[in-house]
Amino acid sequence: TGVWLLDAQDLSLIRNLSPGVGAWAVAFDPVRGQLLMAQDQALLVWSMPWQDPPRRIPLPFNYGTGVAPSPDGTRVALASEGNCCVVELETGAVLARTSPVSGSTTRVAWSPDGATIAIGVEPESIRLLRAADLSEIRSIRSFPRRTLAIDFDPTGRWLAFGGDVRKMRVVEIANPENVREIALDHSVWGLRWHPDGTRIASGDRGAGVRLVEVPSDGG
Repeated sequence: TGVWLLDAQDLSLIRNLSPGVGAWAVAFDPVRGQLLMAQDQALLVWSMPWQDPPRRIPLPFNYGTGVAPSPDGTRVALASEGNCCVVELETGAVLARTSPVSGSTTRVAWSPDGATIAIGVEPESIRLLRAADLSEIRSIRSFPRRTLAIDFDPTGRWLAFGGDVRKMRVVEIANPENVREIALDHSVWGLRWHPDGTRIASGDRGAGVRLVEVPSDGG
């Protein structure tokens, strides 16, 4: 339990932050390097050099399964139980919040331009939301089981996602009918686009990390 801070060179443990907390999702903000996690109606923020205790920002709901900072590092999107909210990191103000929907929200991702947020919601959907007010743009069909990983490509044109089933989908956001489905030999608990947009790193519990080639047309 807790948040393990590891050395990027050899993955040795630097320290265990807040032992006892259940960390479903953590993220670094891309500008100031703050470490972010949500639990029990609070956003926990560790500033560099990441020492306890963290700053605690009260939240209106028990968010925690999805955490994603905005590209400019000023806000963070949080998701759980069919809900999403956006919090301003400097002030702790809740800038936007969705109305509750049925289903269990899993992961959340922010588009490279900061305009769109994607959340995986069971059953079988990815919701695309306007970051400014969290109004829905559209829903994209997902898998029957949990969506455990989701990420925009560096251009913001494509969205990749996967989960418990041994498949990954790559969908063109402007035209969701343009979809590629990639068969895998493992479930997907994490994925990330390479900065050049040609590959996706996909990981699973106990199955290691694989690189998946993605042609320029998304397929």
